[in-house]
Parts: sequence; C-alpha cells; structure tokens
Amino acid sequence: MKDTAMKLLGLLLGVLIAVAGAAGAFGLLVLVFHFFPALEHRGLPWPAWLLALMLETLLVVGTVRLWARKRPMAIGILLAAGIFGTHFVMHIASHWNG
Repeated sequence: MKDTAMKLLGLLLGVLIAVAGAAGAFGLLVLVFHFFPALEHRGLPWPAWLLALMLETLLVVGTVRLWARKRPMAIGILLAAGIFGTHFVMHIASHWNG
C-alpha cells in the first residue's frame, strides 16, 4: 500500500510541476504582450505558438530525463504534456481561418 501511495504522490507531483511550468509560461506570455503589443501580427500571436512549443519540448525533455529514476513523476509530467498539447491543437483547429 505504501508503494502505491508513493507512486501516486509522484504522479501528482509531476502533474503539479507541469501545471506550474504552464502557469509560468502563460504569465511570461502576458508580460510579453503587455510590453510588446506589436508582436501580435494580424491577429496571429506567434509568440504564443513559440511558447507552447517550448513548453511542450521542456515537458518531454523532463519526462525523458526522469524516466529511469522517478518514473511515476515522469508519467505525471507526460500526462500533463499530453493534455496541454491536445488543448493547443484543439485551440488552433477552432481558430483556424484558412
């Protein structure tokens, strides 16, 4: 029972780390658009796309690095990365004009 609880705690910690990283990235994006409003060219917020790609890359790299030592935490990060990636793809699909 203790082993299962530790694995679940690691999984939840991994999800929490990924969510904290996403919140930090979103805060950075808000600051970028606040100080540099001209970056949103023709309604296309390319810094948001770049930031989402960088966040996904960092989450996947973190998963690979943690896989051997802390697998439950790596699975939590991977789970959050999958959810963030799916959200990003659905956002692009719903706002696509061309």
